[in-house]
Amino acid sequence: MAGLICCERQLWRSRVGDMSARNQNSIHWKRVAVILVCLSVTGIAAMFVWVRSSWPETYGGFRKRDISYYNDLADACEQLRSRLPASITNIPSDLIPYGGGTSDEIRDLQWQFHKRKINGDDQSLPLLIRAMKADYVEFNSDRVFISFGVGRMAWAIIWAQHFDDDSLWELETNGDGYRQTVFSRKKSPALKR
Repeated sequence: MAGLICCERQLWRSRVGDMSARNQNSIHWKRVAVILVCLSVTGIAAMFVWVRSSWPETYGGFRKRDISYYNDLADACEQLRSRLPASITNIPSDLIPYGGGTSDEIRDLQWQFHKRKINGDDQSLPLLIRAMKADYVEFNSDRVFISFGVGRMAWAIIWAQHFDDDSLWELETNGDGYRQTVFSRKKSPALKR
């Protein structure tokens, strides 16, 4: 009888030992599963951030920026403009309107014949403009045009002189079928190009 009790105790201990090993094994796999889920969620979030950083600036996002950002962008546009000659007047004479044309017509002709067009990821662009991931940037001594998208979803940022006041420069968006001025500043005549 004592031998039987001893065998039952050993059998019970082996079963309890097996169960505790199973429980430990089960806990181990639960920990592994939790770690794998956390790593997956972190990986998906990191991938989303990486993909999002490669998207171009959005129209709505740009219009919600603060004044200091617009001021920095205007400075970057001025850097582009400063790379060009201060005065560009050599327009083909057969294209000048009869009677000399208005200043706006002459300005438009200067734009068409003396603009520079470069890709939005060109290394020569100021960092702030390049970070916007525009499709292309056109600029001359009178304005900077930063273009995003094509077709109905296209929009642009324009840094140009105000049509009535040559000392006033405006940063505008052109999208949703209308232009909106988001920032403006006066330039002294000595700085005007």
